[in-house]
Amino acid sequence: MSYDWMIDVLRDLSQFADANDMPRLVAQLEAARAEAEAEIARKSAAESPAEPFGDSLDRRA
Repeated sequence: MSYDWMIDVLRDLSQFADANDMPRLVAQLEAARAEAEAEIARKSAAESPAEPFGDSLDRRA
């Protein structure tokens, strides 16, 4: 599942807050975006199928 839309919304909100002189809100939104990116990365890594025989490189010579 793609979570890109959440990152986009947080980025848009942060830009709006910045354009309207709300630096504390910008900081909070940027922290939320960083946390969302980290959570999404962890979730994506957990959902990725593991290679059945180690890595996917064919090491036969």
